[in-house]
Amino acid sequence: MPRLRAVLSFVLVVLFPIALVFSQTQITTGTIQAVVKDESGGVLPGASVTIRNVETNFQRSLATGPDGR
Repeated sequence: MPRLRAVLSFVLVVLFPIALVFSQTQITTGTIQAVVKDESGGVLPGASVTIRNVETNFQRSLATGPDGR
């Protein structure tokens, strides 16, 4: 019984936090949704939009569609 307790303690103290680290690093995507509008509230088709991840400096540029999205 003491050996089982030692093994369970090891798993909880050492292996469980490692599993949490790996589970957090697998989130690699996200979604950004927006509508680009002018000062009067009208949508802007063909507007250039650039997004950048400040941590990795990865950036992506695109143009809005006919509905400003």
